[in-house]
Amino acid sequence: MPSGGRHERALRTIKRLNDEGLRFGNDEDLRLAAAATRAAHELIVLYLAAYEVRRPQRQLFTPAKLERTLGGALLDEDEGRDGSARDIEFELLQAAKFRLGGVSVYAGEPDLRIRYGYEKVGVAAKRIRSLRDDQVVRHVKKAAEQISGSGLRGWIAINLDARFRSTSVIQSRESLFPAFDKIFDSVNETFRSQYENSDVLGFRLHGYTYGWQLVRIPTDADHRFQCMPITDSEACRSPWSERVAVLENLL
Repeated sequence: MPSGGRHERALRTIKRLNDEGLRFGNDEDLRLAAAATRAAHELIVLYLAAYEVRRPQRQLFTPAKLERTLGGALLDEDEGRDGSARDIEFELLQAAKFRLGGVSVYAGEPDLRIRYGYEKVGVAAKRIRSLRDDQVVRHVKKAAEQISGSGLRGWIAINLDARFRSTSVIQSRESLFPAFDKIFDSVNETFRSQYENSDVLGFRLHGYTYGWQLVRIPTDADHRFQCMPITDSEACRSPWSERVAVLENLL
């Protein structure tokens, strides 16, 4: 593990805030605590998956890629023009969550590949830092082209953190979930207007938000699978559908 990476800055920040105490209502403390906690959690998940994978899958979690995930600023707003560290982290997090969820993952275009029932499909991962719809269009088109170029069908994983920053996690569940749905739905028309590619199975949408609350700092990392069936008769299924069916049969 290289020294001076984002993991070390996150750890130092958490220790300092624990020692000094959080200043409730101070936005800087909130942003630092949320960023450090998130970095610690996501990097643990990523490195755990990298440790667990078998030899053929290690081509996906290469030492060079793992080291690059530790670069970049701790705070999103300090990221600057070069977002490659977090881009790679988001890509590998897709692989890590699939792997730890029991789905086989592989290296290969577009960004990674997974076992989807009896089929091997691709996953193209895109972080969208802009709130502009045309940037969503640009990233979706690029991801669709990557999937087509891979010769496989595939999913597009989209990070919508920029749109979630305006939503506070401190509200009732009755209002929080509709707020999440509204943000996810805000890109639906963009997806559908650009979706003319039968190789794209659907979208995996991600969002992250946080807020102040006495005693603890709640965060929420929400995501949605959005399937785009090619025909009305084609059933949408998740990568875990067959495992669930087998489990139900056993029960």
